[in-house]
Amino acid sequence: MFVDAAEALRQAAERADAFRSIVFMGSIGGGTGSGVGSALLQHARDIYPACYLLPVVVAPSLRSGRGASPLEAYNSLFSLAYLDHFADGVIYTDNDELQGGTTSRGGFEAMNQRLARDLASVLLPAPFDSSTYLHGHLLPQSPPGVPHLGSLPRALLAPDVGALVSGACPLPRLKFLELRTSLGSPGSAASTTEAVLAALKAAPPRDPRQRKILTLAVHAVVRGCSPAPPPKQSEGHERRRRNHQRQVMGSPEDLESHLVKALRPSHAQPVLDLLPGPGGSTVPHSCALLLNRTLVPEKIHHIIRTAAGKFLRRAYVHWYEQHGVTVADFESAFDAAGEVVRGYAAEG
Repeated sequence: MFVDAAEALRQAAERADAFRSIVFMGSIGGGTGSGVGSALLQHARDIYPACYLLPVVVAPSLRSGRGASPLEAYNSLFSLAYLDHFADGVIYTDNDELQGGTTSRGGFEAMNQRLARDLASVLLPAPFDSSTYLHGHLLPQSPPGVPHLGSLPRALLAPDVGALVSGACPLPRLKFLELRTSLGSPGSAASTTEAVLAALKAAPPRDPRQRKILTLAVHAVVRGCSPAPPPKQSEGHERRRRNHQRQVMGSPEDLESHLVKALRPSHAQPVLDLLPGPGGSTVPHSCALLLNRTLVPEKIHHIIRTAAGKFLRRAYVHWYEQHGVTVADFESAFDAAGEVVRGYAAEG
């Protein structure tokens, strides 16, 4: 499986004009995601050292229950060590988060749909209309000599993974991110400000131990915005354009103010990308927040405690030893995961 995945990655790199980033996705509690996924991540770092590597990982539930694998804590522990060492940023979620936004009848299909929707909110290429918002700035006209983006049929802007990572991870060691999203209904008149506030509401203010969650940085991507009308050569058109922007979209300054007030990031100002949808009111507003907060390290701490409880009793360790994993490998993984928790604790 690893050979096939590495070959598929090589072919994708050779077809690309500029191979700048790789987004992985997998579970870290099972054998395939933690084993092959970790090996592929290390392989990508070795072969493509200049690429931004952004794994999207699903961790096991914090609640032990029926159906849980006795090895998922160990698998997650080893995966976290690889993620910390080789990834540039990590979008981290778990089964509790995915199940929390779905009905019990939906099962895995509903969880997968929610994860796909959340990732599309931040990673889906953005279409251009006659004018577009990008990184908080309105671009009504192209520079001299450059074709207007709106004149290009079905022009798309691929997500800049490097910019996402840089905006949400101001320090290299602090790279574990939450993804919180809100999605409006097609045809709704919700404003961009309302989309941002709905996404903020989805971000819990306290961790599982009821301690206040601290925010280091945030990168927001707002989609489905109706762009302001193209400038007209008439008196007062600039004033009308700005009024339209504030009424329909909210100014970048206002949106950033909401983010700062709600999250109070300690290490960097919020980064805000405003992107239009395919056009018209049929496009729902969506907001995706990449949050670098102390919530994920608290969940990692839970994994460490669970794995340590088993390891102290040497429970299931022989299953790994028969495949060449040593006690020293376990201790190294505990140290790496612990460094993640201690790094965030030092900032708090």
